[in-house]
Amino acid sequence: MPEGYYKREPYPRPHEHWLDKAAREGQLIRCRCKRCHRVVHYIAADLLPILGPQHRAAVDPPFPCRCGEQARIAVECIVPAAGDYGHLEVRRPAGVRQVQLWRTVLLGDLVQNDVRKLEDKSAGPLARLAKRRGNGE
Repeated sequence: MPEGYYKREPYPRPHEHWLDKAAREGQLIRCRCKRCHRVVHYIAADLLPILGPQHRAAVDPPFPCRCGEQARIAVECIVPAAGDYGHLEVRRPAGVRQVQLWRTVLLGDLVQNDVRKLEDKSAGPLARLAKRRGNGE
């Protein structure tokens, strides 16, 4: 019986493009949203510490679009041309933003931080004094 047209390849396929390979080759990741038509370029080496080396660069989008779409983003790996330097806009990491979390509690209640389990410094001096007296200090 003759062999079929399509050959079965073992997973992962040799032609699949991983993020570490794209970073080694100096490629850009182009993400094109099919809903809002926004096009964003990322440098693969910038995405490597965030997403890890085993991220499929040509298949999975690195982030959702600002319109909220995740499934309808076309991703491709491109090599920047000589004319792209100085003209192509690229998204680069610019730092990490820390966000202060707030919650509403009753005055005098002790609040424990869910992340670090630290004593709440904003409970006020009366609550801290009551806590010390309760411990026998």
